[in-house]
Amino acid sequence: MENRMERRVTIDSYLTDNIISPDKPRRIECGVTDDFSQFEDYFGNRILNEKRALSIANDILIYGNISAISTVREGSKLLVWDGQHVLRGCISTGSPVNYDVYDKVPDNILTLKNKHTKQWTLNQFHIHFLERKFPVSLRVEKFMAKSKELLGKKIELTATLRMLGGAYSNQKYKNNEFSITHQGHANTVLEYLTDYKEWIRFPADSKFVQALNEVVKTGLYDHEVMKNKSYKAYGLINSPLRASDTVRQIEECYNYGRKESNRVDFLKACGYRDAR
Repeated sequence: MENRMERRVTIDSYLTDNIISPDKPRRIECGVTDDFSQFEDYFGNRILNEKRALSIANDILIYGNISAISTVREGSKLLVWDGQHVLRGCISTGSPVNYDVYDKVPDNILTLKNKHTKQWTLNQFHIHFLERKFPVSLRVEKFMAKSKELLGKKIELTATLRMLGGAYSNQKYKNNEFSITHQGHANTVLEYLTDYKEWIRFPADSKFVQALNEVVKTGLYDHEVMKNKSYKAYGLINSPLRASDTVRQIEECYNYGRKESNRVDFLKACGYRDAR
């Protein structure tokens, strides 16, 4: 039988309920073990970054394991909610893993832990929310799928949130505080983009979508006018660089051939006063 190493300490804390409320998480146990079979990922954890795990494994070989993973017990298993890459590094090198056990954690522990860091990308939050079947995220994904169906390429998450939420909303989305407040507006912009698909090469590009979104929000944009200028779009609207550049290109196409008195200043309306 294979020998397993296990050292476990139960923590008898001097902290009373007056210091840590009974409904708040407490670290109740810590240990070190090479029995990795007792660990499982906490539900909805992000996909493991093998490159990062390999870098940690190399450090463990040189310096030893100086980190602990955080877990919560569920039956006979310890669910890892922090330290999945350290655990993989220990498994890869055969090094014992240090672990902490908490008596409870909030259901949204993964987003709480990562919303103020850059360890999780916006898309990783989105995948997590989809796995947990959050209604707002399911609606966001449905809109993105519709954009792929109509444009041939899915509109990226940042631009989608901007259309559906009415403003830049990445942090709100990570905080699970995002609300869909501009569904009708987003549907209208997507409808316009299906026309742009015939006029330019990149109708689903995130920067272009965000620029057109801001232009439409001004209330000064008439899509019928742009339809009449569509033959100029391919030459005037180029691959997006900055949002202000794209707004300017849309404006130039929109105003092409119009009298000075009839021209629309989308740059100013969008707040780009110094972009000329």
